[in-house]
Amino acid sequence: MESIETIRKMLSSSNIKVILRCQEFVDERAHLERIRGESAERRANIILSTLGASSAFLVFMASIFFANPSKVGWLVVILYAASSLWISRSVWYCIKSIRTQSRYRVTVESIFEVQGKTEIDTVKQLLSDKIWELQYSIQPNTERLFYVQRAQRALMVFICILLLLGLTVIVQNYFSFKPNSCVLFVVLAIFIIFWFLGDYLIEKNGIWNH
Repeated sequence: MESIETIRKMLSSSNIKVILRCQEFVDERAHLERIRGESAERRANIILSTLGASSAFLVFMASIFFANPSKVGWLVVILYAASSLWISRSVWYCIKSIRTQSRYRVTVESIFEVQGKTEIDTVKQLLSDKIWELQYSIQPNTERLFYVQRAQRALMVFICILLLLGLTVIVQNYFSFKPNSCVLFVVLAIFIIFWFLGDYLIEKNGIWNH
């Protein structure tokens, strides 16, 4: 990251029209970057609200499923544990998204530094401040969107597991289906592999890039 002084030296043009055009460009980029940050925060809040309702539903399901533990199979236990872990993972990514913010800000006191300067020097000074602040906001916003996407994926996996859990309960209750140890092992292996490698494989192959 370049310092304000370095950026100021790089603004070498003596044409005020060129400097003002650069300022317009920086203002446009700063506006778009602010929209990116607001979008990440808004999406994280929506996901957190959904997760709150989903958590209450999980507690309700636990009171029903485990009221009579002898009738609950191991497959239901594995799926319920998996759904709980994935919803926790989504919450964790949302928290990381909210915590990831730029702490670098240009203060209003910078206007006192331009008193007595010419118009072009004043514009250059304020423009260098804007560029410095902008370059420190790009990476945090990128990280926030990155974690929001991971939270969305975790939420989708949670919903899929929840649907599978409901289907499993229906099949066990109405068709007396009892999965053997091989089925339980396969389900557990798939869960473990996707837990540790799912995000990596999806991001590496560009499957979920917005």
